[in-house]
Amino acid sequence: MFASFNRFELNITKKDVSSMSHQGDCDDDVIALLPKYEKQLKKIGNEKIAAELKEYGAWNQEELKDEKENMKRILWIASGNIIEQYNLSIRRIPNKVCEIHDIRHYQAGDEIIENNGKKFCRRYKIPKNAGKYMCKQVNDIGSIVRWNLKTDNLSDTLQESINLFLEKQSKV
Repeated sequence: MFASFNRFELNITKKDVSSMSHQGDCDDDVIALLPKYEKQLKKIGNEKIAAELKEYGAWNQEELKDEKENMKRILWIASGNIIEQYNLSIRRIPNKVCEIHDIRHYQAGDEIIENNGKKFCRRYKIPKNAGKYMCKQVNDIGSIVRWNLKTDNLSDTLQESINLFLEKQSKV
């Protein structure tokens, strides 16, 4: 898969794209995969990479002199760009959900809470497929997404979910 920048392109595998662009801290994943892409990045050169990164405005001139850091930064950005080009919406099914019910629907194990003098019961449930990930292509990533467990790449990890999506795209 290619990530295009103004001065160069980077070729990154589908598996690595999903490893380096996900929720949470990606630093360790990028660092682990950097040796695989170091030759390609050295061929591009730090001057072009630093010039590209400078346009983002997130690093000063001193920081942009660090070739290794620039390689990590551009790999992370490239992976995110590839994910964005597909307009992927990503969802993780929560491990626990909270429901609030009128006190008349109290069940054993519910917690009784009070709000503005009215009593309610709070109930926690563990959803089916708790902790699993899904991803799908959407027209507008800011819109409400309707999810389908059967068709939206349900997987144990975010990386697996994105890989399933990308495999389907390559077959189209």
